[in-house]
Amino acid sequence: MPSGFACLLFALATLERVVPSNCCEDGECPPPPDIVLDLPPPPDVLPMPPPPDVLLLAPPPAASCEGLCGPNGSPDGVCFCDALCLVLSDCCEDATAACSLDTPSPPAPPPSCEGFCFPLGTPNNGGCFCDALCTVFSDCCDDASTACGLPVPNCPTQGTGDGNADDDINVLDVVLGVNFVTGKELNTPLTEECFFVSMDVNTDGDVNVLDLVAIINVIIGI
Repeated sequence: MPSGFACLLFALATLERVVPSNCCEDGECPPPPDIVLDLPPPPDVLPMPPPPDVLLLAPPPAASCEGLCGPNGSPDGVCFCDALCLVLSDCCEDATAACSLDTPSPPAPPPSCEGFCFPLGTPNNGGCFCDALCTVFSDCCDDASTACGLPVPNCPTQGTGDGNADDDINVLDVVLGVNFVTGKELNTPLTEECFFVSMDVNTDGDVNVLDLVAIINVIIGI
């Protein structure tokens, strides 16, 4: 049954003073009218200002030797402009051009007996020799013993395989040979040169697996 109270609620909800006549006749109230809010338009969105220009700072100019050539000449105390800088490797970039410095030649390699092994005294263009007599006159080249198989002074174990100078060829010498070939630390009383010529059993100028095999053959009696 239509209720006058329902119509009253409808009137209050729609803020109407007069209730439509058909509200109570069919028992249903009409839907409330659409509420349109008259809102002001949104303000214009201001665009973001562009970022400021980024200034790229140029690198400082390289230190120059112009007008600073000579002993201890230096534009900044870090690089130098004299001939000594070529030795100490601390020249400025333009030192050679600005000061007419000559680049030093690399040191010549020490004289070698490679290709100069002879039975008689033969100098190797360096005031040293590569023959058996050089061991008598103490004027052998540094590599005379290894390159030519010459006796090394004060090395009685030369060519024997006795790498630890204990007057015995055994497994300890094989271990020393393996350590030498693999680049490990050696525990031997011999000098480096004497140890090398002692372990070079086949006198081929190298200590390798062939020498180790030769030492093993000596141990087992082959």
